[in-house]
Amino acid sequence: MSDVNHRRGLPAFVTDGRVLQYGAMGLAAAFLVLYLAFGCDNIYRDVANCYADMTRTFAGGDWLGAFHPALPILNVGLAGGLTWIGIEPVPALVIVSGVFYIATIPALYAMLKYFLPPAGAGWGAVLF
Repeated sequence: MSDVNHRRGLPAFVTDGRVLQYGAMGLAAAFLVLYLAFGCDNIYRDVANCYADMTRTFAGGDWLGAFHPALPILNVGLAGGLTWIGIEPVPALVIVSGVFYIATIPALYAMLKYFLPPAGAGWGAVLF
């Protein structure tokens, strides 16, 4: 079977079942992010006091007053876009942070493969 897939030009991770593992990890991470965004009420003070206010101000159109010079603008800008389309500021910030969290998993796995066997790197990515 793998010879047939190899001749078709499919990458190795498709033929050895890693697509299913990556998909399962991605779905679990996405479920966790959505639960934290819409089902969890506890937030940190800096998110509630600073970032959510900046996101709300950005979504309101006051781009000059939305950003504090000492804080990064990427999360606020992306969450401001989500707030502008109708999501509340705190869940929007959690969603944007969660997307960055999910995007970190493959990079972490690739880095861990240099120091651990593939099974250990996989468990490290799962535990992250």
